[in-house]
Amino acid sequence: MKNYFFYLLLFLLFSNSYSQKIIAFVRETDHWGIINQNEEKVLNDQYDYLWAPILNYWEPSPGKSIICYPEEGLFRFREKDRWGFVDISGKVVIEPKYNLAYDFSEGFAIIVLSGSYGYIDKSGRLISEPKYFGAMDFSEGIGLVCHKNKWKYIDTAGKFLFDKAFTDAWPFKNGYARVRWQGNWGMIDKNGNWLIQPTYKSVKDFEEGFAAIEVNGKWGFINTTGKIQAQPQFDDVRDYKEGMAAVYNSSRWGYIDSSGKIRISLEYKTVHDFKEERAVVYDGNFYGVIDKNGKWVIPLKYKKITDCVDGFLRIKDDVLWGYARKDGVILKEPTFENAEDFSEGLARFKLNNKWTYIDKTGAILLENKLDWAGDFHYGYARVKEVGQWGYINKTGNFVIKPKYRHAEDFILLTNK
Repeated sequence: MKNYFFYLLLFLLFSNSYSQKIIAFVRETDHWGIINQNEEKVLNDQYDYLWAPILNYWEPSPGKSIICYPEEGLFRFREKDRWGFVDISGKVVIEPKYNLAYDFSEGFAIIVLSGSYGYIDKSGRLISEPKYFGAMDFSEGIGLVCHKNKWKYIDTAGKFLFDKAFTDAWPFKNGYARVRWQGNWGMIDKNGNWLIQPTYKSVKDFEEGFAAIEVNGKWGFINTTGKIQAQPQFDDVRDYKEGMAAVYNSSRWGYIDSSGKIRISLEYKTVHDFKEERAVVYDGNFYGVIDKNGKWVIPLKYKKITDCVDGFLRIKDDVLWGYARKDGVILKEPTFENAEDFSEGLARFKLNNKWTYIDKTGAILLENKLDWAGDFHYGYARVKEVGQWGYINKTGNFVIKPKYRHAEDFILLTNK
């Protein structure tokens, strides 16, 4: 019995802690605020505009206040043309005093003052004075700044890591950084040592252990030791995905495998990267789907097919949309005016100018159709009914009734 109450207490504590991290931006009046899934106000309505890369509430006039989607537990906000940061309670953590501020990355944010770039930590302490011509986010514990028209790497104390400076450079990824030296591209490690000598006209990041390189206008691949894996012989290539890379020659696409050999012949006008063991291909007239052996899963017969997501692909005839399983079995023939990918086991579609949801068996979730419906996030979807926005759960019941002028998806607030 004692163990039962102990685990029950742990569950309640965890549930409460977890629930407080699920938030959504809503606008009931002329201002934006934040609620949790119980519709409790987390941040009062006090911002004139909301901005995120996927939204369109940009650009407000300089005097208006604005709040941005959070990164690492803090929200950027702008007031009277100056940027600062607030926490989830709305408390100002870093006063709005910068001409521009970027989101936090690995505990540090780029700030701009009088045209010069620097970095601050989450307490607002400057780890690097605004003195650079440019800067990039910290990645793998290392920042990147433009100093005297050259790019140099710095540590978390704001000190240069090594003497080398580069005409162009990218942040570290998986222990490597792409840099341009004396006109050519190579890769360095975190000590500034050459891992891939600067001998290439272009080089891309490593993906699945291979990096695309350009030599004399042709593309190939190297492995992490710098050895040529696929000779530079293609007009264009894409990164490896699921052990396959799309390659292009003579106006046609195909695929090579991880050995660098052609696995699927170059015969398609357009191809997609492999996702969930399937790739969408196009012959100039119709779309189909192949497996990694080039065998047909869905023959060339549709006007549009989207990538496999959560085991399903969207298929389109001349006008209407439907769904197919990744094994090629048709879940729903094209009958919908619009259809979106599955998210958390449900997909939204539009029929007769109304929206509802379908599950993976083809069953319809809601009989009462909606003016608009969003994807599910953390068990909730934003929906619009009679001009107002609210939220439903996966049973189709309203957990927050439509009352808002606008609402955004629930997001998980992290605090790294």
